[in-house]
Amino acid sequence: MDLYILQLITLFSAFLLFILGFIFILKPIKKLSNLLLGGFLISNAVLLANFFFFISSKQYPANYPVIHIIGTQSYMLLAPLLYLYIKSLCTYNYQLSPIALFHLAPFAVIVCLGFCIYLFKTSLETYFPDTGFFYYLIFKPVLYIQIAAYVFASFSALRKYRLQLKELYSNLVKIDLQWINIVLYFLILMSSTDLAIYTAINLDLKGFIVFPWLTYQTISINLILCICLIYKGMGQSEFSVGKFPLPKYVQNNTDISNYEEYKKKLTRLMTDEKPFLLPELSLDELAKKMDITPRLLSQIIHVCFNQNFNNYINHYRVEEAKKLFAKDKEFKKSIFEILLDSGFNSKSVFNYSFKKTTGVTPKEFRYKINIKS
Repeated sequence: MDLYILQLITLFSAFLLFILGFIFILKPIKKLSNLLLGGFLISNAVLLANFFFFISSKQYPANYPVIHIIGTQSYMLLAPLLYLYIKSLCTYNYQLSPIALFHLAPFAVIVCLGFCIYLFKTSLETYFPDTGFFYYLIFKPVLYIQIAAYVFASFSALRKYRLQLKELYSNLVKIDLQWINIVLYFLILMSSTDLAIYTAINLDLKGFIVFPWLTYQTISINLILCICLIYKGMGQSEFSVGKFPLPKYVQNNTDISNYEEYKKKLTRLMTDEKPFLLPELSLDELAKKMDITPRLLSQIIHVCFNQNFNNYINHYRVEEAKKLFAKDKEFKKSIFEILLDSGFNSKSVFNYSFKKTTGVTPKEFRYKINIKS
């Protein structure tokens, strides 16, 4: 592959990211999450556009130093904006505070440092002949440390979000934000490739390693990331983690007796009406059937059954599946049909919940129960 192909891929990726970014920013409902995602995409587009001009013209850095500095350092906006976007998805009624501006501080500091080096380049070169390369050596390690820190924080936020979801929903397939993990993996891969390029340059392996393979790889990652966002991100269902703050549960069981009547009522409801057969059953919906608040129902499930809402509902679904397996002695129904009939709508979740409860997979359970028969 020659330089022309690299330019073509870079320009197309930058254009696609610009368009997608502005689509999110200019949405009729200007939610904060859309603005943050749009900012992330446009920052990535600026980074690619800067690289396109850099490989297209050797005079670009000298002719447009300010644009080149901002374009190069826009890399430092990607991880903070993606993290803030994830926080906006994972936090109910999320609002940006003035403190959030500190997330952009590394970008501002590095850009200011770049401007200072440019303005006082002549004086600095008296003491540091290769000031530009020295600046490059400082910028890159700061970038990699920043990305690592924000990726860790992003995964932590997603983990906390999933724990909250289990308090509110019995089915997480449509709201688990797994596609965000993919975006984070792409960011890790892109920065790892860039780190390999940085290492190769310092080891004077530029001609052998950096061009063309690593450079093509990091540009292609951006294109794939963009396609991934178009396919998954724009179609992602929007859910809040709840219409109320999650309760702080009591740390002892001294008041369990106060919940006994609710416990009996809930057990009768689950046995007689089987609301767990509804795949999209939520804490709010079950609380309405109990004629109590979602907060109280969540507290009852925790105190009386020592489970979160998701595990509590899936336990009943597994028990229902066991009954269906026992009745289906002639194997008229497939395992997939039984998981649907028992309230599940995901094979992976069914297999995980079933094995967690019974110690065996659905297939093994069906085999054992028919052997006994």
